[in-house]
Amino acid sequence: MKMVILYLFLIVFALNAQVIVWEKKIDIGTTVNSVTSFDKCTDGSYIATIASNTSVLNSILTGVVRIDSCGSILYSHNYGHISNSSDSKVLQNNDNYILVGDSTDTGGWISTELFIYNYNSAGQRTGSIKFNYFPESFNYLNSKTPHSGGVTIQYSVCDISDFERKQHGRITRYGPSLNHLATYQSSESPPDSLSFWFDTLGQSNYPYEDSFSDFLSVNDGILVSGRWGDCYWGWDMLELPFIKFYSSEKGKVWEHYYLCAYETPDWIGTPIGYRQSFINLTVNADNDYALSKHWIDFDRDYRSVNDSTEMFITKIDLNTGDLVWSVNYPYNIDQLLNCGDDLFYIRNGTEVKKVSISGDSVETLWVTNFPNTGNISPCYGGYISSSILNDDLYVYRYYEYSGIEIGTVPSVTQLYQNYPNPFNPETEISFDMNRETNIRLSIYNTKGEFVESVAEGKFAAGPHKAVFKADGLNSGIYFYRLESDGVVVDSKRMLLLK
Repeated sequence: MKMVILYLFLIVFALNAQVIVWEKKIDIGTTVNSVTSFDKCTDGSYIATIASNTSVLNSILTGVVRIDSCGSILYSHNYGHISNSSDSKVLQNNDNYILVGDSTDTGGWISTELFIYNYNSAGQRTGSIKFNYFPESFNYLNSKTPHSGGVTIQYSVCDISDFERKQHGRITRYGPSLNHLATYQSSESPPDSLSFWFDTLGQSNYPYEDSFSDFLSVNDGILVSGRWGDCYWGWDMLELPFIKFYSSEKGKVWEHYYLCAYETPDWIGTPIGYRQSFINLTVNADNDYALSKHWIDFDRDYRSVNDSTEMFITKIDLNTGDLVWSVNYPYNIDQLLNCGDDLFYIRNGTEVKKVSISGDSVETLWVTNFPNTGNISPCYGGYISSSILNDDLYVYRYYEYSGIEIGTVPSVTQLYQNYPNPFNPETEISFDMNRETNIRLSIYNTKGEFVESVAEGKFAAGPHKAVFKADGLNSGIYFYRLESDGVVVDSKRMLLLK
């Protein structure tokens, strides 16, 4: 009996482990220490920024690699010691790409330059923008690309010329040819409606920081989050988290300031409220609400990790900025990504959850936890992940157990593992067709004998599903095979347990 249980366990483990469609080592001709970005392009390919720390002071080796949905390299280019920052990022620019980063020309540790380079697919630079902010310090934070091409960058500039330094956030949009479209700058003073908070601090306070934390291009505009900060003789006193929406045509459409935090040493007064931040902004497929990782520093330790009571997922109305609801999410959130309709991927380290947003709830649909999972990007039927193993870049494609994501026509014809597996008495088999063709999906027993055909005929390009009902069949292993125009595409096995 124990041997039978062990045997069944090994079969179940082997069957359910078949969730990696492919895994590939991407040879780019250099040691890779990190993947600073990994994003899906509008044509279904994927573009990654790779970086290697070098012995040169403040130097990062930066390169770009673009792969198709099967992991084949479309192009790969290395640019040497181009940036000081591991935040350097490569972004799709229609058929070309843009490299954004920061560096210094002073030999110090503070970045004073911003660069934006435009390249064609052959790796040739076709345009550039470079700003020198010295004696101010410059902090490049983030960049993203809208569907129309070009780039939107988020950064802050800090005046370090005197004691009363002031830092302000900026977001600038450039077109595909790096033509300037718009710049949004955070406010230099708090809104009048909240001025009473600042009146309580007397005359010795001064604006310290008004910076953007995150942004998202949505509905022909920019959704931004950030905070307005205040300083009293070197002590951070008052913080006001905010979310704002800027329209390309109307400028600032709305802004919301949320619960403030009044931090003070014991010899001045009593703290009020808690620090908070909104980051990892994403929107649903219909662009009518946003989700955000929402951190609230309840224990006032200024740390957002390893505290399950401080992390929330918050829903934001894109028309008004109102917080619709907040749900405690007792895990860290490294990535929060929409993967179709009201479905989202949440990555925490190597763990990836697919969740559904319905009403005021966050429902977990499934969880994967593969040891080498890094940055992920949604793909047709699941997600693609990039990671570093032994200083080499690896890319993996996973598909979910339960079927196919909403998306475009798949690039390849392929057969997926049935779900559920083991099953009783029926299971669902999914497959992709990259073109219209005559197919046959057949079931066989372990003797190779034909059992039945569950799908047959001409099928259009796209995702398909078939249900296999095993009523009247004995428990055991069965095989299913997909043929396209008489050619076998793939075959897999499944386990019937009654």
